[in-house]
Amino acid sequence: MTARVRPPVIVYSDASVYNNGQPGLQDCYFAVVVDDDSDEGKLVVHEGIGDASVNEGEYRGVIAALRWIADNDIDRRAVVITDSQLVHGHVVKDWRCAKYDQHGELSILPRLRDTVRYLLEFTEAELFWKSRNRNLAGFFFQGIVDARRKEKYRAKKEGRRAKRKKVRAWTFDNPEVSGYADRPRTGRAPRLSVEDLYN
Repeated sequence: MTARVRPPVIVYSDASVYNNGQPGLQDCYFAVVVDDDSDEGKLVVHEGIGDASVNEGEYRGVIAALRWIADNDIDRRAVVITDSQLVHGHVVKDWRCAKYDQHGELSILPRLRDTVRYLLEFTEAELFWKSRNRNLAGFFFQGIVDARRKEKYRAKKEGRRAKRKKVRAWTFDNPEVSGYADRPRTGRAPRLSVEDLYN
């Protein structure tokens, strides 16, 4: 009789910049989601790191996932999924990790890479890359982004509606524009009676 192999614990990590392309702080966040057989998984970490690049956020997300594995004493195979090819390339494929950033200052990425390698060895976990459409943590951020987009669109739509209302009110209350001052409040043309038709 063969022993059943227990399925691995799968932990997803991802990072996002909420105000990407806008001036000011980058407002970077990372999230860690554990696959618990539900549709969306279980969110275990959602943390902001302020003004940081997405690459730093991706690294910190992987580190948080590995720390969660260590803190919970996982006694079976653990797998961390990231959708960052850069992080996976630096850690697993030995891609070159630049010591300096684009401004000529020392980069934090080599230190974060070494931390990930140490934690992978310590937890005996594995790091895999999957595209964002297979990343539960990515779906979490997509939900937030979609909600913000909807809110922004709703505010924009209400602003347009208020502007139209203001223009209509000005047009309606201005006899020079509307053509006559006794226009009915409904905005429709006055109803003609039978006498009006024959007069």
